[in-house]
Amino acid sequence: MKIVNTIVILAAAFFSIKAMAFGSFQNSSNILKGNEYDLSASGQFFSSDRKGAHLMGTMDLPFSNTTNLRFHAGAGSFDYALGAGLKWVPHMEDERHPFNLGAVFSTEYARDSSLDAFLFRATPFISKNLTWENGYLEPYVALPLGMIAVDSTARFHSQFVVGTRVNFEELNYMYFSIEGGFEVKNSDSYIALMTTIQLRK
Repeated sequence: MKIVNTIVILAAAFFSIKAMAFGSFQNSSNILKGNEYDLSASGQFFSSDRKGAHLMGTMDLPFSNTTNLRFHAGAGSFDYALGAGLKWVPHMEDERHPFNLGAVFSTEYARDSSLDAFLFRATPFISKNLTWENGYLEPYVALPLGMIAVDSTARFHSQFVVGTRVNFEELNYMYFSIEGGFEVKNSDSYIALMTTIQLRK
């Protein structure tokens, strides 16, 4: 009987790990200056095993000439989640570099029912700045890779993410983004929307 109970507990942990790897990317190559910061609100809508939506509030702050800090909190189809990350963009698009190249390193704590989960992720990304008559677009592709730990069990997870950030000239202090995330291993598939307001101190 003890063996059966152990198998049931391990199986429950395995499927909970898969469901907890829910994070979205929703970022860009933009590096904030010393007096700037971004406030964002987003919604993530799942199309995989996890049902419902995840709502999140985010603050981005400048850290150096090539890095931003991000802090976020959210809740929804699980109890709550808290996280922080560092965005690094060593190559901005210019005459020598036809694309923006960067990476986001992040960690997150989430609670779902009686389970505590810790998520560690590195997300390389590439993007391109495009202009149009009403503003500009920044389409991007990202590949989140990481580990998620629940209790004493850890598993690798990965996603493929494609999206774009949009800015309108009439609202040059606001940005809008839409992205789709697709499961590669032990993660959720989703569609996410974000609205960002850039402020100055």
